[in-house]
Amino acid sequence: PGYAAVYPALAEHYATLCWGMDDRRSADCEMAISYARQGLELDPSLADAYATLAMIHAVRFEFPEAQAALESFHGLPASEVLSNGIPWAYVNLGRLQEAWNAAQRFYSNDPLNPFAAGNLSLWAYSMKRDLELSEHYEKIAVELTGFSILAGFPYTRTHRVGLEQALAEAAVVGPIWGDPEGLENIMVPPLYDPSLSESLERELDAWYERGDIRLAQYWSLQFLFGRVDKAMNMAFDLFQEGVFNPVPLWMHGPDMHRARAHPRFVELMETIGITAHWDQYGWPPFCRLASGEWDCGHDFAIE
Repeated sequence: PGYAAVYPALAEHYATLCWGMDDRRSADCEMAISYARQGLELDPSLADAYATLAMIHAVRFEFPEAQAALESFHGLPASEVLSNGIPWAYVNLGRLQEAWNAAQRFYSNDPLNPFAAGNLSLWAYSMKRDLELSEHYEKIAVELTGFSILAGFPYTRTHRVGLEQALAEAAVVGPIWGDPEGLENIMVPPLYDPSLSESLERELDAWYERGDIRLAQYWSLQFLFGRVDKAMNMAFDLFQEGVFNPVPLWMHGPDMHRARAHPRFVELMETIGITAHWDQYGWPPFCRLASGEWDCGHDFAIE
């Protein structure tokens, strides 16, 4: 009980479960906060405990608390990123350049961690638009784990592998991300052959009506089939139900630029409360201020 370092380790475990699930009000989120605070009571210099608090508060839309935890983390004399809490805190706050910088520090501090390399591979593709760098980190992650973390995001694979390999990879990695068995047969083929979209779109709807796919997953796949209006309207309901994850909206992916250009995008950001944070700490790179109004439909690439 007096060994302080065990508490942020437990907190990080539950934080990963909290971030990976749809319900940000789940018991896993509460456990992560509880263990982080217990550790800090024993040792106020535990950087990883603050990292976890920053991550959890960010995913729960508790933005002032997330910022306070970030400032406590960076205020420590020897703060090192030994967990993925700081990179994911920044990415959930929409502060993409800081997320990338923190992910690089995470990798340099823990180069044998496959998620450290995997995050860099995913983010190099979806935030930097640097295919060569993405492939570099992907190879490192594959050497550590035997599979590509990008396989869980099949649109990132279309330029690298054929349909058959993409389906096989997604079948392996999908369950790690909570995908039901067989979902890859809906989400992967239309990326290679858009003519399949209409029939697979109907199949996706049937899955949802039967309860075979979670609401948050169903929402994220609307973009794959170009249903931007439906997806943006659904997002408000998801937020009210506590199962909304906005991060896909600020990544490169199918129709995400159209979602950010949608008339209700800024309204959605105001609803979840993040615009006040952006006003203070900077708006994301895909947003531009014109005539006093924010326009967030721009393409972007962080440095």
